[in-house]
Amino acid sequence: MKKAVLILILSLPIGRLMAQKGNQKVNSFQIDIGIGFLSPTFTSFPGSNLKIGGVISLEPKFAITRHWFIGLRGEGGIGVNGTNNNQGSDSASFTPSQGSTFVSGLVTCNYYFTTTPFRPFLGVGAGFMDTHYYKNRFKKQNSNQQIAGLAEMARAGFEMDHFWMDAEYNLAPLLEPGSIRNGYISIKLGLYFGSGKKN
Repeated sequence: MKKAVLILILSLPIGRLMAQKGNQKVNSFQIDIGIGFLSPTFTSFPGSNLKIGGVISLEPKFAITRHWFIGLRGEGGIGVNGTNNNQGSDSASFTPSQGSTFVSGLVTCNYYFTTTPFRPFLGVGAGFMDTHYYKNRFKKQNSNQQIAGLAEMARAGFEMDHFWMDAEYNLAPLLEPGSIRNGYISIKLGLYFGSGKKN
């Protein structure tokens, strides 16, 4: 997460240089395709100290204005909590102890700060997420719980040419009333393809 924030900060001077080219027409419709890493935010079992995973997404977006876009994000991810055995030694290994899968469909709202080739943005989303939580190396008979329901998302990122990058925080449905919201943090890179122009 810290690396993503650092990259976004270092990209700001690039944005100022790109802004000197002046405003341009933006796509009235575009499709974002992304892949990246995720880190589950659910509580680890005792001894767990690593949280890793992967995520892939597809998101068509429609321009309401040159700065506001409405989208529909479909995303799937898998995360694992585990123990880094013999840390610091040549024989270090990873033992998974808890896992999760996330499949979601969210309506998104995104605000782009510029209409230049470099376009930083912020966004939020809400919709449906189906989650599964597993114990003991994803053995189905030891499944912790499965739940589906309301999910939310917040993001920050940028587009440049036909590439984009963002960092997202996703909240999964409540496991039970009064419990802590689970979810994941993701860092994604991707491409977008657009058509039409918004004046």
